[in-house]
Amino acid sequence: MAMALAVSCQTALDVRRGWIEDQDKRWKKMGISEQYLYLPRGSVLRYCSAGNHALMADFVYLSSLQYVSNEFRRGEKFDLLKKFYDVILDLDPHWISALEQAGTILAAVERDPRKPRSEAFYREAIRKNLSHPDVWKLHIGLGYLFIFPPEDPDDVPRLSAKAAECMEPALECPGMPEEKRHLFRQFIARLKMEAGTPERFAAAAAKLAEEARDPRNPDVLRETSAKDYLYAESMYMVDRWKAFVEEQKSRTGHYPESLPAKDGLVPCDAYGYPIEYDPATGAVASRGVKARAAHGKAGLLSKIYLPAFKNVKGRFPSSLRELQEFVRELWKGRTADIITVQQLGKDLDCVSSPLGGELDYSPETGEIRLPQDVALDLLWRNWKDVAAGRNVPKWTRP
Repeated sequence: MAMALAVSCQTALDVRRGWIEDQDKRWKKMGISEQYLYLPRGSVLRYCSAGNHALMADFVYLSSLQYVSNEFRRGEKFDLLKKFYDVILDLDPHWISALEQAGTILAAVERDPRKPRSEAFYREAIRKNLSHPDVWKLHIGLGYLFIFPPEDPDDVPRLSAKAAECMEPALECPGMPEEKRHLFRQFIARLKMEAGTPERFAAAAAKLAEEARDPRNPDVLRETSAKDYLYAESMYMVDRWKAFVEEQKSRTGHYPESLPAKDGLVPCDAYGYPIEYDPATGAVASRGVKARAAHGKAGLLSKIYLPAFKNVKGRFPSSLRELQEFVRELWKGRTADIITVQQLGKDLDCVSSPLGGELDYSPETGEIRLPQDVALDLLWRNWKDVAAGRNVPKWTRP
């Protein structure tokens, strides 16, 4: 009865007010010249539903699914979809699963890469469900708005920080399942690492150490958390030594000749490598972090681009510079995927090594070799100590 009343009311309104007309020029060749849709406001549907607000929300939700899947206003769906979901939010504000899906769809069709209107929808849905046990799903959905690959890779730190900020309240929601809580605690810690500030590195390291030491977590999660901890803690150490070096320069007028030693030992990163320091420039770096980046770059080239080159040319490239030309030609006129840009940089550099100099490459075997002191078994030698609750060393032999 409520649905019949709604249809009748809508028909009367359509006759009196007319139709909303949409001309879609791109689809005229397919015979689609005029398309129509009218959606009453939520307040009208509330009145028409005779108190059956949830039932009317179901009706609107089903209508929205048909609208998403058909060719009506293809490429221009956002405005009317937003009306659908605003009506659902008004009629049944605690229908979390529908609101969660609505936010995902809005984010997919909103053309502005900053997703401001999708963000506003999520925030309004969260505001109306602060005490709902499943509101954590909306916090997570809101955070995911800022995780999709950005147009500018340099924007990753800012977006990662915002995603972590949006998702973190989910960890405090009592309705969040414990297994999800553990997974997203680690995920948020990794986002904070990508944000790249000392405070966030410290916060990420603390969370990752907690996850690595929790015996309730699966072994693979504990290992991953421990290895991520080594990175976050090393970056935090580097930031602290940078602050020390700058403070010394401001006090004495020049950079110190070396970092301070302790009982014949020198400061090291969480991986166990001595902290690298250049007294001429005051630059401080972690060899473990560089080694991690070198393995990432070598892995991408070895698993993706060297096989692709051989598949096209029938041989391995004679040098990494030839491979670099191939990769740049491959992505010419378009933006490379985010993983490629993160590993190779925006200039798609296939030659230089994060450890310094150039990567060691064999054209005969297509193999990229890294120095023995950064072999994977040495790079990850401290992760088991982290998982066991033991502190990683902060000093090592020169």
